[in-house]
Amino acid sequence: EFVDREKPRHKVVIRRKFAVGKFEVTRGQYSKFVSATDRSSGKGCYEIGGKKSAKRNWRSPGYEQTDRHPATCISWLEATAYTNWLSEQTGSVYRLLSETEFEYAARAGSTTVRYWGNDWKNIDICDFENISICTDDNNYVAPVGAYRANAFGLHDMLGNLAEHTEDCWYANYKKTPSNGSPRMVSPCRWRVLRGGSWQSVPYRVRSAMRGYINPYGSVLNSVGFRVARSLSE
Repeated sequence: EFVDREKPRHKVVIRRKFAVGKFEVTRGQYSKFVSATDRSSGKGCYEIGGKKSAKRNWRSPGYEQTDRHPATCISWLEATAYTNWLSEQTGSVYRLLSETEFEYAARAGSTTVRYWGNDWKNIDICDFENISICTDDNNYVAPVGAYRANAFGLHDMLGNLAEHTEDCWYANYKKTPSNGSPRMVSPCRWRVLRGGSWQSVPYRVRSAMRGYINPYGSVLNSVGFRVARSLSE
């Protein structure tokens, strides 16, 4: 099932210059947005075990956090609202990554299963990413920058939190844009998730791994986001 989602292999040439957040957006950064826009804390979040709790939200996702932890329990709509707010505050164009941009950034020039190598026996995985099999002190989400970066200097691209992207979900790569722009369809009932999370098993922690989420009602404590910034030529 997962391999079928990743076909057919195809060439993409990204036509627009862009920058990528070194880290996932943190709880501290997100709290400034909430305060500035007077937004609510949310209407519940799916926590450990897959049960939705009305008591859970980005302030209290079901495990302890500091402002250096990545923000979670945030819907696709709220993540997009954050990028719009950040654009207004800075005068630059911030947005979510397209799915293609995310994979390009995650791979950082690599062609292996993971950006540090194939690592089929998961020997080095916990040096680079926070996932379910790691036995360090980070039982849930880790503070940003706690693990080694890829060759582009980006952290947590395949673990810690799965991340929202701009694209509408499609079950394969047929008719996917070849220029790196997000795939858009109408109606867009699902959005693409990329990267694994703190609760992911190893086979899901791959540069090519794709998932999806309801952008309106699904809020999980294993999903967050990072920002991209469009750059002028």
